[in-house]
Amino acid sequence: MVQVMHVDPVTHREVVAALFTEYLTWLNHSLQISYGFGFDVPTAVEDNLHSLEKFLPPHGRMLLARANEEFAGIVCLRPLAPGVCEVKRMFVRPAHRGQGIGRTLLQALLNEARGDGFTLIRLDSACFMLDAHALYRSFGLRTSLPILKVKFLPSFTPTGCSWRVR
Repeated sequence: MVQVMHVDPVTHREVVAALFTEYLTWLNHSLQISYGFGFDVPTAVEDNLHSLEKFLPPHGRMLLARANEEFAGIVCLRPLAPGVCEVKRMFVRPAHRGQGIGRTLLQALLNEARGDGFTLIRLDSACFMLDAHALYRSFGLRTSLPILKVKFLPSFTPTGCSWRVR
């Protein structure tokens, strides 16, 4: 059984750091393979940990998934504009994939967004994130212009997605 919970930034700091490190390490490796571009993972993790407030109430959200007494995944939401939010850092540990944890996290985040009055949800996703794209499409996301503009790396254009909250 999967349990979804709100992140407590003090109690869950080490778990969030570990999940961000795993996600950003995987992302960095995939970007290097696909685009020849990389970044310093420890610096990126520290930057994320120092700016957690954008993912925390009253405006943002950060949810953890726990399966079999182990933290299995994370997803974050941050506001972009009135009524518009962005999904960030959606990640399920490889050992827990294929068990519906990503779907459970995304549904919980969608419910939170709806409850907070968001009417449009956006996200950017790299072209190599095919499993994530399938999940997003199953929720009704439609391709849109990306949010992220990467001027220093013209070969990298993320896939933009958005959906209306019903």
